[in-house]
Amino acid sequence: MSDKLGVMTYGDVSKQSPETQAAIEQEVRALLKDSYDRAKHILKTYSKEHKTLADALLRYETLDAKEIQMVLEGKSLDH
Repeated sequence: MSDKLGVMTYGDVSKQSPETQAAIEQEVRALLKDSYDRAKHILKTYSKEHKTLADALLRYETLDAKEIQMVLEGKSLDH
């Protein structure tokens, strides 16, 4: 699904014209690059939160939603 190719299924790409095959490949590459860039941005932007949450999971093994929120707010889970 893309603005360039629309919302459709192309099925067996080998049965498409070379131009359509190239357009599909170009769109797939663009979608993958965009997704990769967005994921990388999210990981960089929230790296502190990821580390904090990973450390808490290593320490406590499981966390419920309330505990996750507490960890992300910097609150202690020790009672």
